[in-house]
Amino acid sequence: MNTVPGPHGDRLLGNLRAFRNRPLQLLLQCRCEYGDVVKLRLGPFSVYLVFNPQDIVRVFDDKSFGRSDFSALFEPLAGGSMIIADGEQWLRQRHRVAPAFNKNRLAMLAPQIHKNAVEIVEQWETEQQAGHLIDVQEAMVGYAMKVITHFLFGSGLDNKMLVAVAKAWSMSLKSMNYRMSEALPLPLWVPTRNNRHLRSAANEISKIILDIIAQQRKTPDDSGSFLSTLLHNRDQDSELKDQEILHEIMGIFLAGFDTVAIAMVWTLYYLARYPDIQTQVRQEMLTTLKETKEGHLGFANLPYFDNVFSEAIRLRPPLWLVDRKSSTETELGGYHIPPNSNIILSPYVTHRDSRFWDNPAVFNPARFEHTEEREKYAYFPFGGGHMRCIGIGLTKLEAQIIIGEILKRYRIELSALHPVEIDCLFVLRSKEGLWMRLTHLNY
Repeated sequence: MNTVPGPHGDRLLGNLRAFRNRPLQLLLQCRCEYGDVVKLRLGPFSVYLVFNPQDIVRVFDDKSFGRSDFSALFEPLAGGSMIIADGEQWLRQRHRVAPAFNKNRLAMLAPQIHKNAVEIVEQWETEQQAGHLIDVQEAMVGYAMKVITHFLFGSGLDNKMLVAVAKAWSMSLKSMNYRMSEALPLPLWVPTRNNRHLRSAANEISKIILDIIAQQRKTPDDSGSFLSTLLHNRDQDSELKDQEILHEIMGIFLAGFDTVAIAMVWTLYYLARYPDIQTQVRQEMLTTLKETKEGHLGFANLPYFDNVFSEAIRLRPPLWLVDRKSSTETELGGYHIPPNSNIILSPYVTHRDSRFWDNPAVFNPARFEHTEEREKYAYFPFGGGHMRCIGIGLTKLEAQIIIGEILKRYRIELSALHPVEIDCLFVLRSKEGLWMRLTHLNY
C-alpha cells in the first residue's frame, strides 16, 4: 500500500513551526499539494490530516476512533470531564449530563438569556450616541460568559463571583493557548511561568465552584441549572462526588463558552459585510417578534437566519480542528493508517473544498436551502458521530436572541479602521477584536 504523502519540513521540528505560525495556510496547502490524506510531522509526533467526507464518515461514525493524544493538553482545565473522556467512561458521563441540554430545560433558560442580551445591547447606547466604535467580539465573549454561568449555576453565582470566575477563566484560556502553541508542552508540575499562571487560575475557579456546590447541597434548588441536574443525578446508585461535578462543570465551561461567542462573532461579521442580507435577517426577525408572546426569539422558526448562521460558521468555524485517534489499524483514502495514530480533521479546509461546495469562498446562505444534496460531513462545524457537540441547541438559542436584539435596534457596519485578521488559537477568533459602527434605526 502507498506511503501517506506529506511535507517534510525541518529536519528537527518537521512542520511544527509552520503549524504554529500559519496553520490555516499550511492545512490548505497540504490538501492542495498532497490530497485527501496527508502525514504531517509536528516535532517528535506525527499526525494524519483527513479532508474527504468519505473518510471523515469513517472517523466519526466508527467507534474504534476515540479521543486523540491532544486531549491531554486540556487536562489542566477539563481533566475528568466528559469532553476529554473516551469509551465507556465517555458514554457514562454523556448520559449523566445530557438531561441539562434538552429543549425544555433550555426553554426555561431563555428569559434569562434575553435579559443578558438586553443588558449588553443597552450598554452600547452611550457609546453609540458618542459616535464610538463597539468591539463586538469582546461583547459576545461577555454575553456568552453570563449565559454559560447562569446555565451552569442558575442564581447560585453572584456578581462578585461572576467577575472572579470571568477574570480567572480569561487568564486560564490565555495560558492554555500558550501551552498549546509550545513545541513540547512541559508537564503541569514543571514550575514555568505559564504553568504557574494556569494552575493558579484553575485552582481559583475550582474553589469558587466547590463553594457553590457545597452551598447548593445545603440549600437545594429546582432551577433546572446544570448543577442542580447533576446534584439530583444518581450514578450507579450513588450521588456524584463534588469533584466529579466540578470536572463536568469545568468541561462545559471550556467547550461551551469561547466557541459559542465566536460563532456569534462571525455571524455578525458577515451580516455587517453584506447589508442586503442583514436587512433580510432583520425583517424576518422583526416579523417573528411581532408574532411571539415571549418578547424574544428563543426557539422561533427563523429559516433564513439559520441559513446565514450556518454559512457564517461554514467559512469561519470556531473550532477549526477536530481530533480523533484510531485504536486499531485502519485504511483511509486508500492509505494504511497504523493503530494509535492521531487524526486531525479540519472543518476550515473541508468547508472550502470545491468538490463539495460551489464557489466555496463566496458567502451564500442559499446553499443551505437544500442540505439533502450535500455529502455527509462535507459540513461539520460541531464535529460529528456519537461525540458530536451536545450544546448545539444552546448555541443557536443564544445567537438568535442576541442578534435579534442587536438588529431590531441598529444597523451594523464594519470599521474600516480595524481590519479583521484571523487568529488561530483554541478557537478561530479575530486577532484585534471585531470593531463595528452602530446606527440607530428609525421606524
